[in-house]
Amino acid sequence: MWHVADLGNGEFGFKNYQGGWLDGNTVNGTVSLAPHTNSPYTGARWRVHYFDGSGRMRFECLGNVAEPHWLDGNTINGRIGLQSSTEHSGTVWDIW
Repeated sequence: MWHVADLGNGEFGFKNYQGGWLDGNTVNGTVSLAPHTNSPYTGARWRVHYFDGSGRMRFECLGNVAEPHWLDGNTINGRIGLQSSTEHSGTVWDIW
């Protein structure tokens, strides 16, 4: 479970209930947990994009490097990471 924190300026952070912040590494496309959302953890800040009016969303990592930056859940290998485009089906998320 995750807490969504409004960080201002249209930016959000996702805090795991165990205490870590979702952090996208835009250098190598990996995702891990960071202790906070400030520098050097620039990938711990996200922008939410509504997908198609259905409530589904895409999450854009705001890390310092331009690509990759779209949160992607890969259901084939059970891993999460970042993609350079939203053409991957795992970049669309349903929020309950």
